[in-house]
Amino acid sequence: MIHWNFKHKRGIPPFEKTVKQKKRSIYKLGGISMNDTKNPYVTVLWEARAKAGREAEMKASMTAAVTPSRNDPGNIDYEAHEVEGQPGTFIIYERWENRDALDRHLSAPRMQELVPQLLEMMEGSIEEGIRLLQPFRPVQ
Repeated sequence: MIHWNFKHKRGIPPFEKTVKQKKRSIYKLGGISMNDTKNPYVTVLWEARAKAGREAEMKASMTAAVTPSRNDPGNIDYEAHEVEGQPGTFIIYERWENRDALDRHLSAPRMQELVPQLLEMMEGSIEEGIRLLQPFRPVQ
């Protein structure tokens, strides 16, 4: 189960599992329901914007998190990006073997230390920028 236990600024509820049905789970994030696929991988896209004047500091903090995150058990891919033409807008693309691996990553002491620091440097909350990507394929 994914829990975004980070303190958030604007009262947006943390991402949490809300309903479980047979072999599929329904998740709610900002009022949007998402269904699991049979694919066990979890792909997360996180976008955040730095506060004015904090862009370089936020980029440095995020950069420092890349290698340790890549070394977390169950990590497949972890890439940090800055949006071209939008300095201070960052996107992290991460892929995990399963939800347990993502949960362990989020629970790591370094992540619990990093998140409050990021919240001081960024606009909005962590949850506002999170998107879980669900793969789909054409029927063959």
